[in-house]
Amino acid sequence: MSKAEKLQTSISDPSKTERLLTSVLEPLKTERLSEILNKFIILSSQENDEELYKILLQSKTHGIPSEKKIDYINSLMGYIISPPITSDTNKWEITYQDFKTKTESLHADYNSKTIIFPATYRSQMATEMEEKQYSEYTFVRKINEINYKEVKSNAISDLIYTRKILLEELSGYQISKIHYDNYEKEIHDTYISKYRTASLRTEHTKLIRDSKIFYNNVTGEDALAFRNFHDTPKRFRNGLLHQMADDDSESNPRKIIWKLKVEGNE
Repeated sequence: MSKAEKLQTSISDPSKTERLLTSVLEPLKTERLSEILNKFIILSSQENDEELYKILLQSKTHGIPSEKKIDYINSLMGYIISPPITSDTNKWEITYQDFKTKTESLHADYNSKTIIFPATYRSQMATEMEEKQYSEYTFVRKINEINYKEVKSNAISDLIYTRKILLEELSGYQISKIHYDNYEKEIHDTYISKYRTASLRTEHTKLIRDSKIFYNNVTGEDALAFRNFHDTPKRFRNGLLHQMADDDSESNPRKIIWKLKVEGNE
């Protein structure tokens, strides 16, 4: 039998393996074994704690003001090793939903009325090509219904601006869909109230004129603050209005039109 075969036989024999382990771990040999192990150094390719900490600060603190990033990470790490999480001796478990809820709560705390709304694109107007591209969209058709061609360019610009902001800027702030939904609902609730009031005050001979005035009142008022941003621009709010106006599907609960209904005398 070759040496390789003998070695394989000894390894596969539980009794021999057990005897070997017992011999190595004998109390009399513990001190000598510790001396030997102290001469070994285990090198890992993973970053050390300091490097990992820097990586967390750079990659996991989007949307947090720079002066609060360290506090944010420290608070999150404190949550991970807090007694309510680690007290169970049988498991150390944090669910995805619990972790997500905690990060959103910390974002709200550290961003409270401190975030400056992204200024990108704020002054840009739609190009001729973009105006032509959007000319047949539903939200533009609703503006045509009140013969208000003067505002079409601004409306198209606001929609493009809002979509760019949502896709390219606010995505880094870890703002969940529920925040957008709640903000849209607030905008729509305000719109509905104004629409009903304006419809009660208009009449057939003044319908188009009053619809234009209604459009101006809704799009011209100051925007509600979006989450923790203290300078939410009208353009962002108006872009969301036009986005809702562009969706006439049955699944959309927040339909918007600009042409009033004559209801005062009915």
